[in-house]
Amino acid sequence: MPRDRSTIRRILIRQLLAEREISSQVELARLLGEAGHRVTQSTVSRDLTELGAIKADEGTEHERYALGDQHRPVDTGLDELRRTLEDYLEGAVPSGNLVVLKVRSATAGAVAAALDANPPKGVVGTLAGDDTVVVIADDAVGGGNVAKTIMGILEE
Repeated sequence: MPRDRSTIRRILIRQLLAEREISSQVELARLLGEAGHRVTQSTVSRDLTELGAIKADEGTEHERYALGDQHRPVDTGLDELRRTLEDYLEGAVPSGNLVVLKVRSATAGAVAAALDANPPKGVVGTLAGDDTVVVIADDAVGGGNVAKTIMGILEE
């Protein structure tokens, strides 16, 4: 179970670092806490190290944390999504504008977070249980296309 929490937390850290200028581990810990992840500074430090984050000066007055891969092509998020799906996804069943993903027990949160961080085309959002993720498509009958897209990610 801790691996799943750390996976979700690290996906959120990636998203926060991409969207905000975060200059301290204390600030990042506060933002994670606001998102429901109570962490210590040492946990944040380990996560940043694991993600390869560095303090960067990008022409601003202040240094900020950045991921080493933030200047790589956009598909790095897709690679992370693919790894998460490969590890946890067991099947996908479309129904109208929904796709029901069956995943390994206690991994639905990690899968939903990965999909929310890098939503495939046509995905509005997700809902996670324990071993099930509901993916909501933007079209009334788009569930089938979204299911094909998600399964196609595994084939790339």
